[in-house]
Amino acid sequence: MVPAEIKANPAFAAAARNLMLDAAAVECISALRAEGIRAILLKGPVTARWLYSDGGIRDYTDVDLLVARAELGRALQILKGLGYRDTQADRSPNETATHARALALDPSPELEGAARFPQGLLVDLHWTFHGIGASDAEFWGVVAGRAARMQIDGTDVEIPSEPTRTLLLALHAATEGPAVPRALADVDRGLVRLADETWAEAYELARRLDALPRFIAGLRMRPLGQELMDRVHLEGDVDALSAMRAAGVPPVAGGLERLRTTHGLGPRIRLLARELVPTPSFMRTWSPLARRGPVGLALAYAYRPVALAVELPAALRAHGRARRSVRAGAPVGDQSHDR
Repeated sequence: MVPAEIKANPAFAAAARNLMLDAAAVECISALRAEGIRAILLKGPVTARWLYSDGGIRDYTDVDLLVARAELGRALQILKGLGYRDTQADRSPNETATHARALALDPSPELEGAARFPQGLLVDLHWTFHGIGASDAEFWGVVAGRAARMQIDGTDVEIPSEPTRTLLLALHAATEGPAVPRALADVDRGLVRLADETWAEAYELARRLDALPRFIAGLRMRPLGQELMDRVHLEGDVDALSAMRAAGVPPVAGGLERLRTTHGLGPRIRLLARELVPTPSFMRTWSPLARRGPVGLALAYAYRPVALAVELPAALRAHGRARRSVRAGAPVGDQSHDR
């Protein structure tokens, strides 16, 4: 039995969770590999061993796997066989992520080894990544064509090359914004520990994959990132959506940008309708009230237009600031040092 004082130790709890997620990642990769599907482990233990090898603890909360877009359907079915449920299966296109499907472990009792991991364990199955404008096939070709290898839980798994991992650091930080200090700490570590040449290679990958706006936004969030850009002469423009993401603006501001960039009266009306009346699955994620049965769901739907109206003034201001910062080329997001 583990003593209570050890259970209560945050470092111990993080290490135990990391080991469990490592085992889950290996199980998923092995199951996909057995069916002829390549899966590349993107983050989690990859980032921890790469940037925190000095003994620092870098915890993680899910498993991020990349597969080829053409294999996504088969991969989903294989992971379903392990007990994973697609949490976005019944959502409309505007409500689902455009880079990954979020899966949660919800095993049936009859599945062999159903209790091997805690219920609710999360796996994000990617076919691309935040901020990538290139096609899914091109992204897969770049990542898979440069893949490296790492031992995880005693198993040899594929991971992105160092320049690709460096690109993902900046894209992730700019997408999550200041609300996720861990992503900012990763960028700070990368800016201290990685050679300028590696960042220059990541910049060229960003250019090739049409990811420069988000990549530049990620660098501009950090003082050392701005210094790197000046020192290595990395140039690029940040788009309004990337600026808003990096600044951590309210989600409604992102909706305003989508509305601004949607052309045609019909598509704009449909976008507004989907935002005002989302699917029940989305509503249950958006509001705890919606998870309290049919009456709670109905009340959440009634409250949603009110909530959006309350957020609208702040969103309009944030949207305006983000667009002005883009035009001025100003730093975006968190500019503090968290090292």
